[in-house]
Amino acid sequence: VAPTTQATQAAPATPAASTTTERGLGPLTSARLAASADWLRDAPSYRYFIQLISVDAAHARDVEAFLSGLAGQLDSAQLRAYRSSLSGQDRIGVIYGEYRTREAAIAAIAGLPPYIRLLQPHPRTVSKLR
Repeated sequence: VAPTTQATQAAPATPAASTTTERGLGPLTSARLAASADWLRDAPSYRYFIQLISVDAAHARDVEAFLSGLAGQLDSAQLRAYRSSLSGQDRIGVIYGEYRTREAAIAAIAGLPPYIRLLQPHPRTVSKLR
């Protein structure tokens, strides 16, 4: 039992280390953060998006896995990530889309894959991210 446990613990560390950026983020998360910066700067404050997940930055690997699992499920051009500090805690969020109204965002949530709806996505305004 002990050799299997050691192998299991050692195996994930090697790939993660090779695909982790200098900030502790995976390549998908880093790419989504970079692509989202311009959108966040330019999007009207009153627009809505769908908050898919928000986690403590210490769980950046979970964000990377989530983004990887979304491949082919959602329009990648509408998939964004952001970093924020909430009560002194660094957080990473994954958001989706841009909608003119809250109702439009709610309607879009209904069309998300069932496993994403289980995460209780909800509409938010761009102004809340700034």
